[in-house]
Amino acid sequence: IKTLDKPLFVAAGAGSGKTFTLTQRIVWALKEGSGADGKPYLSSLDQALIITFTNAAATEIKERVREALEKEGLHSAALQVDDAWISTIHGMCSRILQIHALDLNLDPEFEIIDDMTRNQLVNISIEEVLRELSQDESYAEFLSTYAGNRDALKSRIETLISYAQSSPVGMDAISFVGDSSDLEVLKAELESLYGALEELKAAIAEKKPDEADQLQSVQSELSNKLQQHLVLSLTDFDQAFWETLGKAVKAVRSTKEIKNVKDEAAYQLKVCSSLFGLIQDTSEGQCLKDVTEQVYKLFKQKKLAAGGLDNDDLLHLTAKVFEEHPEIAAVYTDKFKLVMVDEFQDTDQQQVQM
Repeated sequence: IKTLDKPLFVAAGAGSGKTFTLTQRIVWALKEGSGADGKPYLSSLDQALIITFTNAAATEIKERVREALEKEGLHSAALQVDDAWISTIHGMCSRILQIHALDLNLDPEFEIIDDMTRNQLVNISIEEVLRELSQDESYAEFLSTYAGNRDALKSRIETLISYAQSSPVGMDAISFVGDSSDLEVLKAELESLYGALEELKAAIAEKKPDEADQLQSVQSELSNKLQQHLVLSLTDFDQAFWETLGKAVKAVRSTKEIKNVKDEAAYQLKVCSSLFGLIQDTSEGQCLKDVTEQVYKLFKQKKLAAGGLDNDDLLHLTAKVFEEHPEIAAVYTDKFKLVMVDEFQDTDQQQVQM
């Protein structure tokens, strides 16, 4: 709690007090004696940036901080809680973009497109592009591959769009070539999957050791594959492996305490298996990227027409702002003396860079 002037990582199981620790670190940073010469480490709550995984978590932390500050007699700081930088990373990005909107040629009143609307726009864009390409002979062979499974094609396009939006370089982050050295992105995703499985196993080990054992064998196999190959080969991961791993995760009975951990492992598994499926055929992958680029372009046009930004736009634009406008990045580098990220394992590379 009292270590404020150096990087700190806290790893502990559910219900062990991580949120309490985060809250108390904020309170301590505002108390006399936490900084140099007996002064507070923070002169204002506005100097703290707290990133949470959900809006509900941000609301909970705000209430806990407010109560703790009142209890310590820090009433003026408690009054700052409503305007404090305690939010999801999307909330942080939205706030920064609104503050600097005029400098960035953005409408300060831009709206955030919710996930449902976003998904609708993506689906409409996919349907329109595929309808147009169905009249193009050059795409006949590619489309015939998915003739009986249009949903699989849609799912892969959606996966690529999400991946492109989460990367600072957009669609350029996606490459389908035969050289296995281009599988580094997938290797990183597999390592994230391993971490998610490790966390899931730890979360259930105490209360349901028999279910933890169900994950052990497939997790060990995944670990061996990662350790044995500096460069991964597609042949190391067949369909049977993904099905076995999926069944092991699905077999874990969800409880309130482990639901989020299980959902994260299941999501990471879906990403990895989908990405491997995408590059099993190099020529198909290249064609898929081309189709996805057309969908992505149309999707962005529809968002622009709707006058809004989605969550991925918030991340991408803010990362771009920090890179292209170092003077804006400097404002926040100088502003925040205490930065804390809850659920850090859910932070992707673009967010880490920001």
